[in-house]
Amino acid sequence: MADEAAPSTTLPPTTKRVRVTITVEVEGGTVTRIEREAQMEPEELTRRLNGVFESVTQEMIPVCAWCHGIRGADQIWRDLATHLQDHLGRGVTHGICPTCMEKTRALAAKEVAEPGGNQ
Repeated sequence: MADEAAPSTTLPPTTKRVRVTITVEVEGGTVTRIEREAQMEPEELTRRLNGVFESVTQEMIPVCAWCHGIRGADQIWRDLATHLQDHLGRGVTHGICPTCMEKTRALAAKEVAEPGGNQ
């Protein structure tokens, strides 16, 4: 059998070997780490990285660090209850969690012990 020519492994001069590591950490300690190595054109790498960035940011909800309002796609800030009603068609009920209950009781006890102390 005749020797077959080996397939060409010569890459175009603009193709680079790249190693990309993406680490995403969200509140609560969840870490997603993706590592890939590939050979591709710089433009292709840029296109792919932009696609990853867009998909990650589309899944995140912008929340105000101060009042916990939520910014919608229309760039308008709304409270959580309004956002849930608009996007899920669901209302909310209000209660108080055990941690906040303890804080409230401590503040109330302090106010009873020192009436008008922090005015």
